[in-house]
Amino acid sequence: MSINARYDNGINGSMMIIEDDKGTGSGYIAGMLTCNHIPGLLVTSLSYTDGVLNYVYDTSHMVSLASLYDGRDIGYAGLYALIGSLVTAMGSMEDHLLPFEHLILDREYIYVEPVSGRASFCYFPGTYSSVEGSLNGFAEYILQKVDSKDDMAIALAYDLYKQVTVGDYALKSLLTRPAVEEDDGKEEFTDHIVIEDGELYPPEDEGSPVIPFEGRIIIGICAAVIFMISGFALAAALKDEGVCSRLLMMKEMKVFICVSAAMAVFLAGSITLKWFNETGKYKERVIRYDDDTAKEAMRLVSAGG
Repeated sequence: MSINARYDNGINGSMMIIEDDKGTGSGYIAGMLTCNHIPGLLVTSLSYTDGVLNYVYDTSHMVSLASLYDGRDIGYAGLYALIGSLVTAMGSMEDHLLPFEHLILDREYIYVEPVSGRASFCYFPGTYSSVEGSLNGFAEYILQKVDSKDDMAIALAYDLYKQVTVGDYALKSLLTRPAVEEDDGKEEFTDHIVIEDGELYPPEDEGSPVIPFEGRIIIGICAAVIFMISGFALAAALKDEGVCSRLLMMKEMKVFICVSAAMAVFLAGSITLKWFNETGKYKERVIRYDDDTAKEAMRLVSAGG
């Protein structure tokens, strides 16, 4: 359905006002929107004009996605922040039992804070669209606007498109990529976005994975066990008639030493191997794609434009 929206930019802030001729203002959804500040969604209130119900959305200090990228392309940082904001909004809607069908993903009704890149979405009960239709249209728009010179942005946009077209709407899986800095002046917001408690936060740069503290303690204990066993065996070898030598001749002691050494080597090796694997995954997170996938992404970007 068409949306009848008007805008009011006054001293009290900027507002987007959408008329609702269906009169949905007395239901659960309207109450949830107006009584809560829902992360990811525009702050909403209700008003009446000549008996017509209006949904009033606070858009102060924000610009629409269409205006923000009018005449310029979306880089990786901006796209990452946009997807992160959408994931936040979808999670908040689920927490507040708000059906997805009323979320508007049209670029004219998505509002972005230019400095942080955080986006807020319009939730309007007077309209309806399927999850598939909304997300597919959103992904197609992203492909049209992505910066064709930004390989990271192309890869992320293509992953988004590929994921939603197969019906996988768990978009949080796209937010496992490293932070990048935009140094060409196209993006003001450059932080890697993390979702925590329904909000977006720029994390500290953690760098390459490291062995956790507990793992280092275990490795240290294992090394100490191996060192003691080696010392015990050496002492037994140097003193043929000593206590160490007699203990070493006992079957139970031999079994104990073998099992302890094997466990120590296994634990230390497992932790170290896991660290090597995590380090390898971290280094591979530069989003390298094979030639066919890269060409397909470029084809979709070109076709969208």
